[in-house]
Amino acid sequence: MKKFKQFDSNISIPILYGLILIKTGKNISTSNIDNKDKFLKIITNALKYKKSSFLTELQKWISLKLTPINDNIFFEIYNYANNFTATELANIVTTLSIDSYSLRRQLHSNSDSNLNLLTITLLNLKPNDTFLDPTATINGPWFHILKNNSNQEMTLQTIDPLEASFIYLIVKAYDGKNTKIYSKNVLTEAKYVKKNELLKFDRIINLPPFGMRISSTLVNNSFNRFKYGKITSTNITWGFVSNSLSSLNDTGRAIVTVLNGDLFGSASRKKVRNNIISSDKIEAVISLPSGISTHTSLQTNLLILNNNKKLKNKIQFIDANQEKWLSRNGRQIQLNSTGIEEIKILLQKPKSIINVSQIVDIDNCYETLMVNKYVKKDYISIDNRKYHVNYQKLENLKTISLNDVAFIYGGYNVIHTKEILNSEFRILKISDLNDESINYSSLESINIQKNSNIKDSIIRQNDIVFSIRGTLGKCIFIEKKPSERTIISSNLVIIRPKNKNIDSKWLYIYLNSMLAKYFIQKDQSGSTVSLLPIKDLQKLRIPIISIQDQKRVIHCYETRTHKIQSLQAKLNHEKEKLKNETNNLLGISDLIMPKDKLTYL
Repeated sequence: MKKFKQFDSNISIPILYGLILIKTGKNISTSNIDNKDKFLKIITNALKYKKSSFLTELQKWISLKLTPINDNIFFEIYNYANNFTATELANIVTTLSIDSYSLRRQLHSNSDSNLNLLTITLLNLKPNDTFLDPTATINGPWFHILKNNSNQEMTLQTIDPLEASFIYLIVKAYDGKNTKIYSKNVLTEAKYVKKNELLKFDRIINLPPFGMRISSTLVNNSFNRFKYGKITSTNITWGFVSNSLSSLNDTGRAIVTVLNGDLFGSASRKKVRNNIISSDKIEAVISLPSGISTHTSLQTNLLILNNNKKLKNKIQFIDANQEKWLSRNGRQIQLNSTGIEEIKILLQKPKSIINVSQIVDIDNCYETLMVNKYVKKDYISIDNRKYHVNYQKLENLKTISLNDVAFIYGGYNVIHTKEILNSEFRILKISDLNDESINYSSLESINIQKNSNIKDSIIRQNDIVFSIRGTLGKCIFIEKKPSERTIISSNLVIIRPKNKNIDSKWLYIYLNSMLAKYFIQKDQSGSTVSLLPIKDLQKLRIPIISIQDQKRVIHCYETRTHKIQSLQAKLNHEKEKLKNETNNLLGISDLIMPKDKLTYL
């Protein structure tokens, strides 16, 4: 393997696939090949004995890749590779193909060896089970299943015909006797059909390509594949989930990878997702650690589907980001054998465990399937430091929702912004929430589009401005009436108490507390950017406390804050004195001085 990595993968991979093709043929000698023209001619002859339609595409690809290569480089690689058997070459080429960035971009590979091992283990595949991978890639779970059992009855469908030819050769090299391979986007056409009926399988693993698009809306058809709702590019992952459910037999089980963004939000996603939840086919949702996949930085989840669930009308949520379950190699994170086994046990014997898992009635799951919403935590992590939470005491805390005590107003969605002289409004953005006070005159000016309803987005005295996107929970209290007419951007909200039972300053202090941060972390959503939807912010738990006690909290907070500010001012003064004294000692006090102290002769 080390020797192969010395060669350019764009050259060596086509040669390896060509050799596998030749070596899996009948009575074809490789001893007299000393240049690429002979190599390509023997490949053409070998194709005469192959029945697969995929290989014509492969032949064109190999020829195209080798055209610019001189015979000396070709022969050096070929001569070394010819020492290996077809099976050894298949094992080598799958690793090289996944490592080749250019080939991964050309194909749709998103497989990862650790993710493959996890999904296969959790699937509990038996030797006599039928298996489907509807978005098969070169080094997908099917490859590991094939190496373990070449007799496994497998059906593989790929998106790309070239990838199908690669898979065909690897299956041949491992003498896969019961593997069927098809090429077509499974969403637009499932090829595993017999007598005009969609075949059903015992087990399915579907690791769909992230970021895929479809040109038109997919609606339910004669195979009943999209009975849970229309599929578009905005809810495409749920198209793969829907297809997997339609392809399972009565006792079948499937695993589908989904991103965080698939588990919440979007009306089109929500409709299909909630219809699937109502069907009681979701057994578990497993949140995997960030960085577990080498092919995406986005957080991945496993959706376990089951037509024969143990727990009816319930879903188990599992957080796999447990320190004892992980192994780290630089930036790469993997689930170790302990973690994989613990997850398997939890699926076999479902139970709720603080920080790890939670069993939830499906009636409580329609807003979101994000694992962090349901798994109870007894700690909070802030600035890379963990804080313990007394969960039992927290459960007994008397609280009320934020929506019961305060109005929450959204911000203005800025489409085009630029500096505008004499504009009627300034706009406050998250980046402006740096200090305890706001310099309104330095804020960006903005023109408001006609017919825009901005009444509730205008900042008033005693408002709390709170961020709901990006840096969640960042907030500022508006002590004085703004000197300029200012509105908030769409990444912010204004929180305004509904009555005199809640003091706005006390509410601001609470929103900056560790307890509020705990609830915010628990409720946050998002894939690449953290989000706290207004409907979730409305549910934020607020301790029930008398107005007198609120005043006492405010008095203590302000007294200590003023003292800290005074001490900080003294400290800054001492720092400035030290700087001046040092300049005097160095003899440079007349050479460099603050601008405000400059004098001119």
